[in-house]
Amino acid sequence: MGDKIDFTTQEKDTSMTLYNLLRKEIATSLKEGDEEKMRQKITWLIESKELQRDVFGLNPVMLAFQTAKLIVEEIGLKRDAVLAVLLNPCVECGLITPEETEKEFGTAVFRILRGLKRIKELYLKNPVIDRKLQKPLTVLCGRYARHTDYDCRQSEPHEANTGRSG
Repeated sequence: MGDKIDFTTQEKDTSMTLYNLLRKEIATSLKEGDEEKMRQKITWLIESKELQRDVFGLNPVMLAFQTAKLIVEEIGLKRDAVLAVLLNPCVECGLITPEETEKEFGTAVFRILRGLKRIKELYLKNPVIDRKLQKPLTVLCGRYARHTDYDCRQSEPHEANTGRSG
């Protein structure tokens, strides 16, 4: 991979603002040690030479913070979804595996990371899905996961509420 990514001053400021906002919003849902472990992994990623801007020139850590803010404010998701979104760049760069996240953060975080991996695979297979659709697709996946008992190991979800259809 290339050189270590340099955060602009604006990216640093925005990242810290989003981090503090997210910490405040999900503090009650975090388990003991979650914040420290997550912060450590993101710090490793930032300091590694594995982190690179995406094809649109976007910083993946900044994008993760912005996506986490969106899922907290727009969908109302908390710990598991936020941790998965923030750890996803670490998994994509190969600094940690989904299995390691399962051991450290639980099965729900692991399953969400698997879902995000599937979205990325779909994106790679179908170049028609552009940047404008990537965030709404992720939000839709979050809403879907919230309303169903989704098992990433199976191809079809199981309805959490049997009185509900579609």
